[in-house]
Amino acid sequence: QLIEHVIDQMNLDKCRHALVGNHVIRGISGGEMKRLALAVALLAAEARAMFIDEPTSGLDSSMASDVMSALQRLQHEDGRTIILTIHQPSIDIYKAFDKLMLLSGGHLVFFGGANNSLEFFSTQGFAYEAGVNIAEYLIDCISSESTVEYYANSQLCEENKKEVKELSAIVHAVDA
Repeated sequence: QLIEHVIDQMNLDKCRHALVGNHVIRGISGGEMKRLALAVALLAAEARAMFIDEPTSGLDSSMASDVMSALQRLQHEDGRTIILTIHQPSIDIYKAFDKLMLLSGGHLVFFGGANNSLEFFSTQGFAYEAGVNIAEYLIDCISSESTVEYYANSQLCEENKKEVKELSAIVHAVDA
């Protein structure tokens, strides 16, 4: 039952009986290969949190979208926490993010709802031009050294610290 559930979650039913393939034998597509790797990880351990590095790299936009849809299903259906690193996502992939953490030079410059990032940086004077990929806009914003200090002194940073403190107290109470 678990295998069938994971096959369904990862949208792998159509390649259920296909060879994976290698450099000699043509097999499943790159997107199916990424989803298969995630499926194997899911079956190996029923982790409540998953840390995934670059699940869309090397894929065309359609395959990348399929991988992100599968990850969203995992998050919504199973309540898993999924933390991804993605460099320069397309607008469709960006829209799949619930929360966003941006770093510049190893320093946190934004952590909050992905939908709030545009407003956060526009209040710093970074004008957003309609039609520009928001990921590219954010990359331009975080390249400015002022964003580190701005975030550190922002209301958003204070709210995040308060939330971390509250969650830590709950964890310590449960552990006691």
